[in-house]
Parts: sequence; structure tokens; C-alpha cells
Amino acid sequence: MSRDVSPFRFVAGALCLDFVNTVGSHTSFNPGEKLNEFADLVRWAHEAELIDDRETQELLAFAEASSDMKAPEPNPNRTHG
Repeated sequence: MSRDVSPFRFVAGALCLDFVNTVGSHTSFNPGEKLNEFADLVRWAHEAELIDDRETQELLAFAEASSDMKAPEPNPNRTHG
């Protein structure tokens, strides 16, 4: 996992807003992202009680096993719509 392992704060009253709040200082030139890698997202989902301990461990194990797989290159010709 990344360097910051303190618990996430769930204070917005809606998980979608708490998810948005995983980035601090939105208006700065260097916003503070708290979800820097997949393991951080899994930890956030676990702390939000979206996934249980078993699912958390399975996802982290899958990520570890897949860590040597290269992400696909983005397609510049793909249309978004």
C-alpha cells in the first residue's frame, strides 16, 4: 500500500462525496490524492464497508498476482460518448 495508511474520513453523509474527498486541495496546482494505487482503493472500499475482510484479501491477492501485467495503452482514436 502507499505511504498514508491512516483511516479515511467518512463525514460527507454520502459515499460518493466521501470518495470525491479522497483528493485534498482540489483547487491547488498539486492536489493531494489519497488513492494512489489499487490497494488504496481496496482499503477505502473496506473502510466504507462496501467489501468485507474476505473480499478485501481476495482483491489484494489478485492485485499482487497481477502486478506484473502491463496496463493497456489508451486508444487516442476512441470516442467518448
